Amino acid sequence: MVGFRVVVLALAVTTLSSLQGCGGSGGGDTIDAARRYLAERNKPAALVSLKAALKRQPESAEVRFLLGKTLLETGEPVQAEVELRKALELGHSEGDVIPQLVKALTAIGRAEEATRRFGAMRLQDKRAMAELQTGLAAAWGMQGRSDNMRTAIDEALANDPLHATANVVKATFLVQDGKADASTALLDEVLKRDPSFPSALFYKGLLLRHLKKDIPGAIASQREALKYEPTLMPAHAELLSIYFEAKDKTALRAQLADMQKVLPKNMATALFKAQAEYLDNNLRGARELVQQLLKAKEADPRVLLLAAEIEYRSGALTLAETYLTRALNADPKLASARPLLAQIQVRLGQTDKALRTLQPVLEGPTPTAAALSVAAEASLHAGRPAQAQTYFERAAKLNPDDPRVRTAIALNRMAMGEVSAGVSDLERVAASDAGTFADLALIATLLRRQEMAGALAAIDKLEAKDAKSPLAPYLRGQIQLTRKDKAAAKVSFMKSLTVDANYFPAARALGSLDLAAGDLGGAKKHFEAMLAKDPGNFRAMLALADLKSRGREPEEQVVALLLDAVKRNPTELDARVALLEYYLATGNYQQAVSAGQDALVQFPNHPGILDGLGRGQLGTKEYQQAISTFRRVASLVPNSPAAHLRLADAHAARNERNAAVASLQRALDISPNMVPAQARQIEFLVQEKRLKEALVIARKVQQTRPKEATGYLLEAGINIEGKQWDQAAAALQTSLTRQPTTAGAMRLHDVLLEQGKASEASRFAAEWQTRYPKDLVFLFHMGTVASRAGDWPRAEGIYRQVLASDPNHTTSNNNLAWALIHQKKPGALAFAEKAVQRAPKVPAVLDTLAAALSDAGQDHKALEIQRKVVAQAPELMEARLNLARIALKTGDKALARSELEKLAYEGAKFANQEEVSRLLRTLN
Repeated sequence: MVGFRVVVLALAVTTLSSLQGCGGSGGGDTIDAARRYLAERNKPAALVSLKAALKRQPESAEVRFLLGKTLLETGEPVQAEVELRKALELGHSEGDVIPQLVKALTAIGRAEEATRRFGAMRLQDKRAMAELQTGLAAAWGMQGRSDNMRTAIDEALANDPLHATANVVKATFLVQDGKADASTALLDEVLKRDPSFPSALFYKGLLLRHLKKDIPGAIASQREALKYEPTLMPAHAELLSIYFEAKDKTALRAQLADMQKVLPKNMATALFKAQAEYLDNNLRGARELVQQLLKAKEADPRVLLLAAEIEYRSGALTLAETYLTRALNADPKLASARPLLAQIQVRLGQTDKALRTLQPVLEGPTPTAAALSVAAEASLHAGRPAQAQTYFERAAKLNPDDPRVRTAIALNRMAMGEVSAGVSDLERVAASDAGTFADLALIATLLRRQEMAGALAAIDKLEAKDAKSPLAPYLRGQIQLTRKDKAAAKVSFMKSLTVDANYFPAARALGSLDLAAGDLGGAKKHFEAMLAKDPGNFRAMLALADLKSRGREPEEQVVALLLDAVKRNPTELDARVALLEYYLATGNYQQAVSAGQDALVQFPNHPGILDGLGRGQLGTKEYQQAISTFRRVASLVPNSPAAHLRLADAHAARNERNAAVASLQRALDISPNMVPAQARQIEFLVQEKRLKEALVIARKVQQTRPKEATGYLLEAGINIEGKQWDQAAAALQTSLTRQPTTAGAMRLHDVLLEQGKASEASRFAAEWQTRYPKDLVFLFHMGTVASRAGDWPRAEGIYRQVLASDPNHTTSNNNLAWALIHQKKPGALAFAEKAVQRAPKVPAVLDTLAAALSDAGQDHKALEIQRKVVAQAPELMEARLNLARIALKTGDKALARSELEKLAYEGAKFANQEEVSRLLRTLN
């Protein structure tokens, strides 16, 4: 049930002191009637009279003032501000108007304006000054400026020690300072002077409910407050909150009817009406009321919280998560929203995120049992039974009348070493309690102790108690996975999804099982089904996008899915990061920059977003912007070596060697054994031909990581650069004994060829492929070697082998097309077109397509595409040569001559000058 947090500052915003007489000219019977109604605290009737008086006397400062003050007190601060400003313009006393204007500005969210404009104002009348400072205290409080707030109340009381509202606010400070008895005594003094003062009665009711746990006394105090001030909205809210908690529908409806009579236009009235519909399970009616409230410029966090409850009950988890996130962004202290948001995140498979959501509550002085229970459940989902047990123990101690206490005693017995007795106690509590708290604690304990048979039995009992929860079959599936029973685990996970179609952990587990079995299509179906029920489920969208990417489906499809995830979930960081990283991975750097800049609007100082943006800027050769971006990252996370490593890359791209070396050194100062930084350091030394110094660093990596291949691969790279082939081969062979990596195998094969040991290289390749027959990367490497040697028949055979295992392998499709073109064989165009489907913007792939089109006799279409290739990548000289060849075939001699002359100008930089000269001779 949604809890309503009463903002104590509202006491100062809507001053509840008795109306005082105001000077000025009389307005006839209507204004006199209004005064009489105000004296009787019949504000609805007073409003009618004041509005009638305003029609007669629109220039009356007194009527404007009284109307503005009454509108403020009846919950209409926007209209109140208008009338109060007009009263001031018409010459009404500043001492009367300014304090009320401050309260109106604060109530409509313009507290900063209130303190800026009126914070330094001094009024002659001490009572007016006390009233002003009381209003300013609320404004400071709304800005989180508690010290200023306290100073304002001290000044108010210095001007008027008996100011009732200021004393009530001071009573709130005493409670915050842990002096509840002193607060009660101060309230009693205020009520002794004025037994009918509504705000004192209201706050006394709060103390009775929340500190004394005296619910009947709290109800009586709030009713007494409403007796004297029927429009006191916080008192209505407090009573309704009490009735909601007690699920007393009769009392709730009666209270709501009373509130509607006196505050018909107040937002809180509509909100409570929606709450009542929600309590009656009328989700449709509650949703309609809430949607009207959500149209406000800045939706109230309480409205967002109720909207989330409604959508959660309706199964729209992603929408519920969005509402809760907005509520917490608007009010991070809205603790009641966190357990529900965390519960949703658990169901969506975001267990770590759920624990982060709960962290402010868990680390607070009084975490609720609900928050601790959700944290325990999240830990179970994440496979951390020890952490779950800790949360269960904390939750179990909070309520002495709850079965949690017996659970806590059982857990404590286990902590003291009486494990068997504690487990037996837990089993008895679980058997006798209709709830599931003890069951979950028992399961967590048994999982932690690796007692799988006992855990399965406890899961069966949990499922019997709560057949509507997906957790039991999911946990059973996890145990079955540990026992290597994938078939049974799949059945369990499917059952979990049958219980709750939105339960992401089960879908993720099923997807992983299908993926491991090579069933990519089956893995996708789980997330597609989830999106059919919940189109905005960004976790399912990201999982599906990942699977499409793994399947090398066209980039447009993956991007469309990621863009939709961002559009539907604009405040979800993971969706934006996934889109940004995909653009970077596929080389779409300009789009990455745009995505990063868009993400920064929502997350202006997020290091991960900034890092992605900087990498995109490196890709688009905006080096200075990249340097600025990485500097921001370094300032946000000064102890992160990665930011300085990125800065080194950016400086190196601008040929700023000294700055690059300095940034690299800062990265190594922070993390002396950071391998990427050491590798970059070696790279710089090799460029300067300081190979011995580079070898020292490689050997250091070998010492710090003796079981890894990394250090030996670095040593091999240095020796290759120095053409020390024997030493390079020895280092690579050692690397393969440490870790048999594909990278090491490919380099060793290349080095053996460089040594002229072709037969040894062939023997090594055959051995590697026998040991690792599914290593498509090494197989593709062999195709590349054959292509380099001009052995096109062998290259063709190898690329066809790769495509037999992975038909969508983009580069193999591309390279097979080239192999067929060189052999004058048919079929190249089909493979080139398939490569372009998956990489439509890569110049080298488009270059192949143009060559295949030309080979198929479609020269004009080939020419159009090849022009685009050269425009996209003017530095690719081979692409220019292809453009010249195709231009000659189409008869465009001017274009051919232009491109060939550009290539001739490059001289030795372009190796194929012989063909350039031959083609130029044909033109002459």
